[in-house]
Amino acid sequence: MELLRAERRQEASAVLAGILARDPADERAWDLLSYVQTNPARQAYALRQVVRINPQNAASWARLVEIARLMAAPAAAPGFESSAGLEPATEDSEPPADPSQPADWRPG
Repeated sequence: MELLRAERRQEASAVLAGILARDPADERAWDLLSYVQTNPARQAYALRQVVRINPQNAASWARLVEIARLMAAPAAAPGFESSAGLEPATEDSEPPADPSQPADWRPG
C-alpha cells in the first residue's frame, strides 16, 4: 500500500478502516492495518483478526507471537524499541472498547 510505504499512517489507517467497515473479513486489510498501527496492542488485535480469518497464515502467527513476547518483556529491555520497531505498551495501549468498529481506530 502506497500510503504505508510513504509513512502516511493516519491516511492508510483511514483507508483500511473504510475497507474493513465494508468487509470485516478482509484478511489483507487486517494484515496491512497491523503494519499501520504503532501500538503493539493494536497490532496484536489486527493480527488476531488475520489468524481468525485464516488460521494457516504462518507469517501473521509469527508476528503475533513476537509482539506478545515483546509486550511481556519489561519496557526497559535494551533494544526493545529499536529491534522490533515497536513502542512499549502503556496504560492506554488497549484496543478501543468496541474493536468491531475499526473506523474509530487511530494510529497509536
